[in-house]
Amino acid sequence: MDPIRIPTPEQLEVLMPAAAKKDLLEWSPVQDLPSYLGMVVVREIPLKSALNLNPEIEITDDAPLNEYYLLRQLGLLSR
Repeated sequence: MDPIRIPTPEQLEVLMPAAAKKDLLEWSPVQDLPSYLGMVVVREIPLKSALNLNPEIEITDDAPLNEYYLLRQLGLLSR
């Protein structure tokens, strides 16, 4: 139950295969992998900002109502 340790861009670079490094930088405006990975890590979205804070809305994964919405609306899929 320990928090997940997020590696630094330099640590990520060491762990990556050469082909993955090449692929990541192929279309990147920056050709320095740690700099590129740093830009990606900075864009992390805090979990609290993605959660719905309305206590009346319960989000579960055992009855996903948003999946196949169109098929249900057209009567092609039963609930």
